[in-house]
Amino acid sequence: MRFWQERGFRVKTGALYGQRDAYRSGSVQARAAEFNALLRDPEVTCLMAVSGGMTSNALLPHLDYDFLREYPKIIVGFSDATALLFGIAARTGLVTYYGPTFALFHRKPPVPEESYRFLSDILIDPPAPPYPLPTPDWWTADYIEWNERHRAPPSSRTAC
Repeated sequence: MRFWQERGFRVKTGALYGQRDAYRSGSVQARAAEFNALLRDPEVTCLMAVSGGMTSNALLPHLDYDFLREYPKIIVGFSDATALLFGIAARTGLVTYYGPTFALFHRKPPVPEESYRFLSDILIDPPAPPYPLPTPDWWTADYIEWNERHRAPPSSRTAC
């Protein structure tokens, strides 16, 4: 959270932030209720997925698309959140953003700074279209064993 707060943002977490229900933060109903509550919260202007994972597609039938269409919010994520991004775009006609997750901003430099720069270029201070997206000078394909919460041995990692 500090990363965003240092840049002047107020960070508000959902009711399930930090909770654990096996491999998820809560049941489908609880996660959908949390998502809809954040949609309805007038202080929230952007919803960013905390991380990837699985099963976000199960939320799609439970989202309040009518409210979101009437009161649009910025919605950002990747990996499992892609189902939400596409579902929301398809049902509302709104633009969603395939971009960094909250967890990405807890990684080692230059990942947070570069991710923020690209996101900022699109959402905070966008240039006139068309927007050129340069190829990054670096990238990583680090494999993290999410269930064990540690990096895989170096022999199974690649980074460029």
